Amino acid sequence: MSAFRYKAFISYAHRDASAVAWLHRRLEGYRAPRPKGSDAAPERLRPVFRDREELPASGNLGNLLTAALEESEYLIVVCSPASAQSHWVGEEIRHFRRTRGADKILAFIVDGEPHSGGEDECFPAALLEPGEDGAPVEPIAADGRPEKDGKRLAFLKLAAGLLNRDLDALVQRDAARRNRRLAMVASASTVGMVGALALTFYADTQRREAVEQRQIAQTNERTAEATRDYLVNTFGIANPGTENPKEITVLTVLERGKEGIVELEGEPDVQAQLYSAVGEIYKNLGFFETALDTYNDALALLEPGSREVVQLTLDKATLLARQGLGDEALALLDAQEEAIESLGDTALVERAEAQLIRAKIYKDAVDLPNAISAYRAAQQSLAAAPGDHKRRLVLISDQLAVTYQMSDRTDLAAQEYAKALDLRREYLPPDHQSIGTALNNLAYFHFNSGNLDDAERLSREAIALKQRVFDLGNPQLADTQMMFGQVLEAREQLDAAWEQFSEAREGLLMAYPNGHFKLGYVSVHLGSVAGKMGETDEALTLLDQAEGYYDGSYGRLHPNHGDLEVYRADVLVRAGRMDEARAACAKARDILVETLGADSPGTIALMDRCAQMGAL
Repeated sequence: MSAFRYKAFISYAHRDASAVAWLHRRLEGYRAPRPKGSDAAPERLRPVFRDREELPASGNLGNLLTAALEESEYLIVVCSPASAQSHWVGEEIRHFRRTRGADKILAFIVDGEPHSGGEDECFPAALLEPGEDGAPVEPIAADGRPEKDGKRLAFLKLAAGLLNRDLDALVQRDAARRNRRLAMVASASTVGMVGALALTFYADTQRREAVEQRQIAQTNERTAEATRDYLVNTFGIANPGTENPKEITVLTVLERGKEGIVELEGEPDVQAQLYSAVGEIYKNLGFFETALDTYNDALALLEPGSREVVQLTLDKATLLARQGLGDEALALLDAQEEAIESLGDTALVERAEAQLIRAKIYKDAVDLPNAISAYRAAQQSLAAAPGDHKRRLVLISDQLAVTYQMSDRTDLAAQEYAKALDLRREYLPPDHQSIGTALNNLAYFHFNSGNLDDAERLSREAIALKQRVFDLGNPQLADTQMMFGQVLEAREQLDAAWEQFSEAREGLLMAYPNGHFKLGYVSVHLGSVAGKMGETDEALTLLDQAEGYYDGSYGRLHPNHGDLEVYRADVLVRAGRMDEARAACAKARDILVETLGADSPGTIALMDRCAQMGAL
């Protein structure tokens, strides 16, 4: 058994945390090959100490770090311009050299240039300081930069140093391990070929089909094996010596899992699928910018014009539209239009999805004629597509109803809402959540039409249904509670409205603990009610919280930021703070003009509201 508590101590600058997380996981998951003729268990490179507490700007190393350094067999210095400038990396190197010696220090280059002496110098000065004999020190370095060793070979060099083993043996073993995955496929292929020889009387077309099916099976087998390894490695990240597995967040797992996809080089299809799936998770969590970056990682691995590229591009366009970046989303759709058309009738669903994205963008920009046209085009594509698309068609009817309502075509809106509800009741069980959504949509229609009696009746029915289906913490229940809260607020039943909005907020916090734009919605409503109750400070605090949620979800200015400022003006007017109210309306106008345009009906309506308050 080793006399050291840790196999190695990783010294690094926090700017390199992502690269360090990958290195730490690779080190602790590595199993060294057994020496020839040995039955001993494979040697492992763990535990490895990497986490440090936040340290003051000056002073000595803390007791925890000092002890960890002295209890580590090796010191690994992650070299980059950031670590070269890090005071604490230098202190850790010097302390280790005093206690353990320079020959147990290994360098792992992730960025910059060694010995450049400029801003891109990656070797910390402490790493190059002469020894006691005055002789210069040349660090033992593995260069992980893509144009040098690359991450895989650099890691093996580092492992060879830690194990005091021959590098060639580790490289050969790694290559053999990478090829083992193909062994099962090769075996399966041999069986397939024997069968094919026994069936030579099949027609050439049938032979080609068999080959294609075998290739698909091989691809699926590689995909399944690579995906399994990825999932196992992603969740096998906690080191009990330095991390508490119970405190690792979903985002931490996602971040480290995303880094693990890089290791599946040679399997681009698998990498693309995993990037796409991780991007979808980020999107569902409300982290749109990260989702977009992840989709881009997937797109970089796929053949242009393929169905996979079309679908990922549609996903990207959907995210951009949700962030209020309609022009960018439309540009993406235009760029993919030829690819979608080239797929012919097999792409009717994708064609419909593209039209739905366009419809949302037009609707958000209050270009209602084009929105209606796009929704109808989507209906036609789905109606002609093979398969059952009733549920999607119902959702399009919902959106058409909203768009008709915005166009003041209330008769057509009422027809679409009622049709959507009736269609749901034809093919869904009585307590299906989608029926609750349709009831909520109808309630919203009647609310905006000024029919509070029907709005309240339908809201109560929707809430009763969704409470039977969902627990607190489901966003769909929260949406319905927000609708009912608006009805109660309009009836000036402020205590009851506050209760509905508060319960909706509690549920959304459970659903989205790291923030979401829906939490911005409910915070705005709570702020509005608080303002009407005379609780001005609390109202303004809630509106500030809403702004934070919008900032976090959208990543930039969105029309909802302007809407929020109008609510802020309303609170300030009620408190008699007219100068601040005018400033809020002026800010709202600037935001709305920038995001929607000065002539947009949305901008005009909200500015009319400011004028009615005397704040414009």
